Amino acid sequence: FSPGYTVGHLEQEPVLDESKTVIEIVREGVQPIMDLLKEYEQVNEKFADPEVLEDPDKMQKLIDRQGVLQDKIEAADAWNIDQKLEVA
Repeated sequence: FSPGYTVGHLEQEPVLDESKTVIEIVREGVQPIMDLLKEYEQVNEKFADPEVLEDPDKMQKLIDRQGVLQDKIEAADAWNIDQKLEVA
């Protein structure tokens, strides 16, 4: 080999956690998208919090965060991720 070059090895057979379902393993590959959806769900749940309902500043911060998350989810085309994973 010439100086400055390296050799890498890519496993062709991944080591999978046998305790997980196929869909759980596939979801790991799109974890950032799953995290966005989870945070969006958590933000929506906070809208029912009396502390948020009584504080206009907290409500506005929550609305702003919801908007940011919604934009990211739409940009990632993530609203139907479960359906896409089922097909994959």
